[in-house]
Amino acid sequence: MKTRTAKTINKNGKPGILILSHGPLAAGLFDSLEMIVGEQENIAAFSYEIQDELNDFTDRFMEAYKKLPEETIVMVDIYGGSPCNQFILRSLQDHENILALTGVNLPMTLEACSVRGKLHGQELLADIQKHASEGIVNVTEKINERRNAK
Repeated sequence: MKTRTAKTINKNGKPGILILSHGPLAAGLFDSLEMIVGEQENIAAFSYEIQDELNDFTDRFMEAYKKLPEETIVMVDIYGGSPCNQFILRSLQDHENILALTGVNLPMTLEACSVRGKLHGQELLADIQKHASEGIVNVTEKINERRNAK
């Protein structure tokens, strides 16, 4: 299991970000995020590897989740995958008020870091979702538009 956790976890700070994925995606997003915007507080990433025990993975990310501030945004790779399903099951058991999105990508993590002090709750979730979808661009179409404009 690859994990990354911000050096600073401040329960009264900005809303947290928890990234969950299959394979090294979550840890890679955390590393890329810090490369682009620098060190952040209240972020944790957990990458579920094939050799990992699912209950151990789940226990560890839920322990981190509970240390993060309220209104933490959970971003998962695939809806219906093990990381997402485990988060849903544990959240239902613990009666958590959750804020979660699937389809995690770098634009959405960057947006989450940019606005999480200004927006909160469902408003923050909606903003991140909007930017995540805007981060998907058909580059071939853009190149063809440029060629046709000449």
